[in-house]
Amino acid sequence: MKALIDGDILVYSCGFASDAAAKEQGIEAEPVEFCLNGVKETIRSLCEATEATEYIVFLTGKDNFRYKVSPDYKANRKDAAKPYHYDSVRKYLEQHHPCSVSKGEEADDELGRHQAKAEPASTVIISKDKDLDMIAGWHYNWSPKNKEKGMYFTTEIDGLRIFYKQLITGDATDNISGVYRLFGRKATKGLLEPLDEMRNERDMFQYVLDEAYKGDIDLMDKQAKLVWIRTDETWEEHFSRL
Repeated sequence: MKALIDGDILVYSCGFASDAAAKEQGIEAEPVEFCLNGVKETIRSLCEATEATEYIVFLTGKDNFRYKVSPDYKANRKDAAKPYHYDSVRKYLEQHHPCSVSKGEEADDELGRHQAKAEPASTVIISKDKDLDMIAGWHYNWSPKNKEKGMYFTTEIDGLRIFYKQLITGDATDNISGVYRLFGRKATKGLLEPLDEMRNERDMFQYVLDEAYKGDIDLMDKQAKLVWIRTDETWEEHFSRL
């Protein structure tokens, strides 16, 4: 098993853990070596938890096509605080671990592509980001609320269902509007639950277009480009097959 580790989450989780430890000691920051050792031990424990014999860490680079789709994408994060050792942790991962930095897209897209192209059940995506659950295959969420559940498997149709539900709910973390911000309609259980009974993607697509977006296919297409995590195809390529 190969672990595909969400490096963006790793940087922030270990970095802020180090900041919290420093605050408890009444100092500005821990020695960087302490923080980097925490990163190394976290990777080791994640591989142990998933029985992975190898791993790759994925980091997001500077460019991301989604900013061209919508200038509001992640605009709510502009002034968000970063861990004290943020730059040092990224540099450490790039120089001392198997690491891939995305170009023109996000680490999530590379994670999805690697899992999609790998031999079945040979990889596991490790993250705290539930958005990645739309990618078929093995997953491990190492959030304290989820990691006791262990590894879990997402089927292709269940992954697509998560994607179409997100087109309705949006994603506040990434500043992606759902139907509430777009149309003033709440993403109620009554609007979401019909997707649970559908076993065909075409039915899901038509339902979300008709019931959530009221036939506005251009708006739905724009939102889909923001939400869709690339696997072996872009949203445009996927949409062309529907």
